[in-house]
Amino acid sequence: MAESTLRDQLAQVAARGQRARTERGRRDADRQLGQLRAQACADAWATHPGRNMDGHLTVPVRAGGEVRLASVDVQEVDGVTSVEVHLDGRTAGGDPHFRIVNPPTLVEDPAGDIELAGLYYREDPLVALAEVIARHGGGTR
Repeated sequence: MAESTLRDQLAQVAARGQRARTERGRRDADRQLGQLRAQACADAWATHPGRNMDGHLTVPVRAGGEVRLASVDVQEVDGVTSVEVHLDGRTAGGDPHFRIVNPPTLVEDPAGDIELAGLYYREDPLVALAEVIARHGGGTR
């Protein structure tokens, strides 16, 4: 049997959440969606071929400028899964510069193959993370 894609897994969990008859069932589905998205970010980081010799990745963002990622890790604290991001040029190893719960995995792209509300997107977890970080002052111009 072929391995299901992230998109398939997200769709299955979202559908299960919509069918849930209890608030707890909906919360469990939301938690699982966050876990899947966080793991997708960590997997994309672990396998990305564009990291430099120091293991860092520079991601251009739509608003102009770039975000320099030094590490992307998944953490679970008290049942809440998040992505912890350290940025290049700042001390890594301590507290993360950004902790993102239920991280995005889609970026707007007119050539994308995912349509939502009339806009097109593509799956790119690292660029989606970089866009969030840039919007919150973590990028350079």
